[in-house]
Amino acid sequence: QDFIAEHFSTGAILVLIVIAAMTMLSYYKKKHPKEKKRSPFRYAFYILERPFDGFWDLKREKRGTVKTGLLLILLAGIALIFQSQYSGFIFNPSGGRNILIDVAILLIPLTLWVCSTWCVTSLMYGEGSMKDIITATGYSVTPLVILLPIATVLSRVLIQTEGQVYSLIVTVAYIWMAFLLIAGVRQTHDYTMGKTVGVIVISIVVILIIIFLFILSTALIQQMVAFFNHVYQELSLRIP
Repeated sequence: QDFIAEHFSTGAILVLIVIAAMTMLSYYKKKHPKEKKRSPFRYAFYILERPFDGFWDLKREKRGTVKTGLLLILLAGIALIFQSQYSGFIFNPSGGRNILIDVAILLIPLTLWVCSTWCVTSLMYGEGSMKDIITATGYSVTPLVILLPIATVLSRVLIQTEGQVYSLIVTVAYIWMAFLLIAGVRQTHDYTMGKTVGVIVISIVVILIIIFLFILSTALIQQMVAFFNHVYQELSLRIP
């Protein structure tokens, strides 16, 4: 706090200079556009900057790949594990979950999302294939790859009264990811925003139905296993 109070004016001037330089550079780039080919991995950062244009080019101009999308999902899983295992004690008093639980927390919702949106968009004349949906979903998790490690590192030095900074970064990461998922559905399938919202709502309903059917099937299988187990025990006791 003493350091900030002493150097606040200098820091504020430097921030203003950086903002002014970035503004001038952005203006110069708009006036002097230069076409350059981004690698599929670097293209994820372009999507963060311009999500609607990015997802449109991702499908129509083949700027991204399925391998890169799966790699980003893998990196998001690593970032989630890193957050769970290495967050500061104040924000993670239990010391971290099981790694398999961390993987499931990410992979199960994404798998349900991909399957449900593919089913719904196939019936609602969507232009994207399963490959396109997986690619767009993979690029949508980029905020988790970037922000979760930052939040984890900060959690090691923040005190409890500064915990809002940690919570804000994590919240922004998930909200940003949700926004990218919406933009990905819209641009991948060439929907209007109203139809995109309708498709997402239906996809969420489909996810709930899948979860319900899974729970119901699991309960029925357990009852069948218990029934055959009782039959086996009865037969083993009655047959000499």
